[in-house]
Amino acid sequence: KIYSEISDRYGKIPPAVENLFEYAKLRKLAEEMRVVSIDKTPDGFAIKLDQNAKVSPENLMKFVGESGAVFTANGVLRVNSKEDLISEARKVLKIITNAP
Repeated sequence: KIYSEISDRYGKIPPAVENLFEYAKLRKLAEEMRVVSIDKTPDGFAIKLDQNAKVSPENLMKFVGESGAVFTANGVLRVNSKEDLISEARKVLKIITNAP
């Protein structure tokens, strides 16, 4: 709603503001899934899951097997990516979620 109002009022949204909206979407999704943190790493990003995170173990293991990501015993999913990290992190969270 805010995005539409800003673009209606001011026209084309600058890339920096677009990035802020993408970050907000990622943060909202992470909070809903009970993600502790998402950090940039030299090779991509790391997602630290709460012990009660809303993820599908099957989806998580399938993702790890197919993508070459690493899931550690302390609940950290390390993903190698050189793409747009905010968008990639959102995609990963959607893949491993237990929501239909």
